[in-house]
Amino acid sequence: MVCSKDFENINIKMDDNALKQVPKFKYLGSKITEYGENTGDIMRRIKEAKVVFIVSPCIFIYLLVFTNICTFIVIKILHKQSLM
Repeated sequence: MVCSKDFENINIKMDDNALKQVPKFKYLGSKITEYGENTGDIMRRIKEAKVVFIVSPCIFIYLLVFTNICTFIVIKILHKQSLM
């Protein structure tokens, strides 16, 4: 594949076998087009992230509560140490 705004037909051979030129391919989990774009892949990832945020909002509430509890415990420990 050649990344270019202008179509360019190339001929690459490997062991006397011509390789097929493709308009897009997947590399390390990302889809790359012949124009060097991956906007479709970016939009797919954004949609997947939205699903996670919508389906599991309780995770963020849990983290917030856990952080507040930890902060409260640390304050109590520091307060006890200052009284000693």
